[in-house]
Amino acid sequence: MGSTETNTTMPPPEKTWWKEAIVYQIYPASFLDSNADGLGDLPGIISKLDYLSSLGINTIWLSPIFKSPQDDMGYDISDYRAIHEPYGTVSDQYYLSLFLPTQPDLNWANEDMRRATYADMEFWLQKGVDGYRIDSMNLMSKHPDLPDAEVTDPGQEFQSGAEYFASGPRMHEYIKEIRQEVLDKYDCMTVGELGFTKDEESVRMYVAKERGELQMLFTGDVVDMDFGVDGKYGHNAFKPSYLKKLTKLWQEAMPKFEGWNAVYLDNHDSGRSLSRYASDLPEYRETAAKMLATYLCTLSGSLFLLQGQEIGMANVPREWGIEDYIDVEGRNAYAAIEKQRGPGADMRDVMKELRLKARDNGRLPMQWNDSKNAGFTKSSKPWMRVNTDYPEWNVESQLNSESSVFAYYKEMLALRKKEADVFIYGSFKMLDTQEETMQWQAFIKADAQVLV
Repeated sequence: MGSTETNTTMPPPEKTWWKEAIVYQIYPASFLDSNADGLGDLPGIISKLDYLSSLGINTIWLSPIFKSPQDDMGYDISDYRAIHEPYGTVSDQYYLSLFLPTQPDLNWANEDMRRATYADMEFWLQKGVDGYRIDSMNLMSKHPDLPDAEVTDPGQEFQSGAEYFASGPRMHEYIKEIRQEVLDKYDCMTVGELGFTKDEESVRMYVAKERGELQMLFTGDVVDMDFGVDGKYGHNAFKPSYLKKLTKLWQEAMPKFEGWNAVYLDNHDSGRSLSRYASDLPEYRETAAKMLATYLCTLSGSLFLLQGQEIGMANVPREWGIEDYIDVEGRNAYAAIEKQRGPGADMRDVMKELRLKARDNGRLPMQWNDSKNAGFTKSSKPWMRVNTDYPEWNVESQLNSESSVFAYYKEMLALRKKEADVFIYGSFKMLDTQEETMQWQAFIKADAQVLV
């Protein structure tokens, strides 16, 4: 990074706490088990708050902790006001379900349902939570007639119906009502997950300041750059030029309508960026993890990290077979492809894609030290297998090393906070470089610009 002088007429963004947030996503089942039952829990999270503070984290995003049958690891919530018991305390019908039978799509057209949901949101805000990341938010509103999708790919058994079940006619009405009835009463953060919403105009409708809807959103385009034409587990080699294109698009688009970026590469629904977009081979792993840290920590917006990203955690081992994967999405996809191909089909290509993209990768137990089960649990059987690389890649081994991935993240997060006017609130300009490389400027009015 170097610096020169620049001038710009763009007004500085309004400053607020959530824009300066460094958000650390915790997947409770995989973070730390405090009672040796093999499953991470809330006391385990609480015991590591000092660790997160030492890294520079100031905001925690908890994946669901609510009461649930756990068919989809907590995203199939049965009671928003009760905690899933292992984490801690506090008939003949049919219904629309886009995900799992235990995840019915709620009828947002029903006012009683909406009021009950708003009461659940108030319940936690009154207890002091600072905001919500709302899962699959733009599926709240659907075409009222629920029509069948058009056949656009005759070779596929099922067709995409996204135009009928995502961002329906009442979507923005619902968001404005949520704000009016709940969110505007609090100084809180709102982040919406919006699949099928990847173009600038659609995004503007959700996050433009004048619209008064969401503060940030996840479009998902950063975590599906290597999806194939047949879907998530189809092959499509990652190209750095695509990340470059997306980075330029959103870093330069958001200021046009005073929107705000959510800066991330990893989450609980994806493979880890280190393994997918860089390299987890021993000779490259540390350098690659630091490269991705530099990318993330120098982009304007609110930064989101997934647990373990700060120590360079990688995807599942290459030798794992399908029997070692436990997530319903990946296993269902494998079974569907195997059924389509027929008995005895060669599935090695599918296993390669699972190893890159399966949700299991982002949910592996946290690697705390080199003791049994990486210090995650004292149980003889953790809820999910620990990655076999934990003796070399763990928190304890990196805490006192000045050259570790952890130390680099800590340094970059401190720099990001110190130079917030540049790295969080600053303007962005992508420079012309070779197609497979990126170089950009982050700068503030009448002050130094930083070349990355």
